[in-house]
Amino acid sequence: MVEQAVRLPSDVEAVIARWNPAGIERLRKLENLPDDGRTVAVLGHEAAAVQDELAAIAADIEFANSPDDAALVVFVLDATAPIGRSTLRHVESVILLGTRVVFGIEGIDANRDWRSVRNRNSELLAPHGKRILPVSVRLAQWARTRSDGRGLVRVNSGMLELRDVIAAELATDPDRVRTEQLLRATEGTAEETRRRIAAKAESLRPATEVAALRNERSALVSRRDGGRAEAMAALRSQVQLARVELLHEVANRVRAVNITARQAIDRADRTQLRAFPRTVEDAVAALTGDIDEQTHRRIAEIRAKVLGNDGAAVGAAIGGPQPQLGEGPTSRVRGVEDRLMIVLGASAGVGISRLAVTPLSLVPALDYATIPVTLVLGGLGAWWITRSRGQVADRAHLRQWTADALVSVRSQLEQRVIGALVAAEGALADHVVRISAERMVAVDAEISAIDARMRQFSARNAGQLAACERDLDTIARGLAQLPNSDRPK
Repeated sequence: MVEQAVRLPSDVEAVIARWNPAGIERLRKLENLPDDGRTVAVLGHEAAAVQDELAAIAADIEFANSPDDAALVVFVLDATAPIGRSTLRHVESVILLGTRVVFGIEGIDANRDWRSVRNRNSELLAPHGKRILPVSVRLAQWARTRSDGRGLVRVNSGMLELRDVIAAELATDPDRVRTEQLLRATEGTAEETRRRIAAKAESLRPATEVAALRNERSALVSRRDGGRAEAMAALRSQVQLARVELLHEVANRVRAVNITARQAIDRADRTQLRAFPRTVEDAVAALTGDIDEQTHRRIAEIRAKVLGNDGAAVGAAIGGPQPQLGEGPTSRVRGVEDRLMIVLGASAGVGISRLAVTPLSLVPALDYATIPVTLVLGGLGAWWITRSRGQVADRAHLRQWTADALVSVRSQLEQRVIGALVAAEGALADHVVRISAERMVAVDAEISAIDARMRQFSARNAGQLAACERDLDTIARGLAQLPNSDRPK
C-alpha cells in the first residue's frame, strides 16, 4: 500500500510521538483521508468569492471546507499588502501536511502596485517553490454577468489560468500524488521533530542554565566580602572629611568668642572686669555644647552614608571633661610705668591747678591761700591719671588672659572632636566588620547552593543530552530510509 511505502519505522514514530504528538496525529489523519484526489479548499482573501467563480467555470471540481479534507489547497493572497506572519504560519502548517498548494493574488484590478506585492510574497514563499497567479474576482464577475467582451475580460481576470493550474494538479496520478503527499508530510513532521529535539539539546548545553548559574556564582564571589572594602573606604574618607570640617568650625567659633570678648572688655567698667572670667566660662560652655551637637550630627551623617539603616543602633558618645579655662587672671604687677604715671599725674595736676588759681594770685591777700588749693588739685589730677592708666592696663591684662585661655580651649575642643571621631570610627568599623562577616556567611551559603545546583544540572543535563542525541540519530535514520529523501543523513 501507499501508506506502507512511506511509513517510518516504529522506533522513529515512537520518537516523533514523544516529541511531537500533534505531528504524529496529523500523519495518522492524513493516512485515513479518502483517495478521491479531487477535493479543493480555497483559503485566504476573498476565498468564498474565488470559490464561487471557480465553481462557475469548473463544474468537475469538488470543494472542501477544511484543508485537512482537501487534496489541493488554493491560498488567495491580498494584492494590497504582503502576507503577514500569521498567514505565513498557516501556509507552512498546511504544507507540513504534505498537501499540494496553489497561490493566487486577488485584487489586481484595484491596486496598481500588485506586482511589487506579488514579488515580495514570492520572496517570502520562495522555500516552497510556488508561482503566484494574479486573479480578479470583480473582473470575473463582470465577465460572467455581461456579454460584451467577456472572453477577454475573463482571460484578464486570471480565473481561467487558475482553473487550468488546479486541473493540472488534480490530473496527476492519484497514487503518485498520494505517495508524494504522504512523503512530504512524513518528511516535514520528522524535520519539525528534529528541530525541536535539536533546540532542546542546545538548551541543555553549558551555554544555558549552567552558564547562567556560573555567572551568578561569579557575581556572588565578587561581592563575597559583603561590601567590607567599599564600606571601610567610605568610612575613612567620611571621617577625614568630618575631621577637617569640625576642626575648621572649632577654629572659627573660638575666634568669634575671642572677638566678642575683646569688644566686651573694651566696654566693661571695673565691676564688669572683675566678673569677666565667669562670662568667658559661660561662653566656653555654650561653645562646647554647640560643637558637641555638630559632632553628633556629623557622626550620624557618616553612619547613615556608610551603613544606611544597618547603622541605626550604632552610637558614639562624646565623653571627657568640659574644656577648662585654667586659673583665673593673676593680679597685675605694678611696675615702673605705674610710678612714672604717678609722677606725671602729679606734675600735670600741679600745672593745671596753677593755671586754675592764677587769677587768685593777683590779689596779694590771697597769695598764700593758693598754695593748698594747688596741692589739692595736683593730687586729684595725679590720682585720676593713675587710676585711668591702671584701668587701661587691667583691660590689656584681661585681654591677654582671655586670648591665652581661648588658645587652650581651642586645643581642648579639637582633642574632644578628634576623640569623638576616633571613637565613632572604631564603633562603625566594628559594625562594618560584623555585618560583612554575616553577609559573607550568607554569600558562602548561596555559593554552596549554586554549586550544588550546577552539579545537579550537569548530571541531569548529561543524561538528557545523551537522550536527545539518541533521538536525533533515530530521526536521521528514519529520514534516510524514506524513498527519494534528500534530507541530511
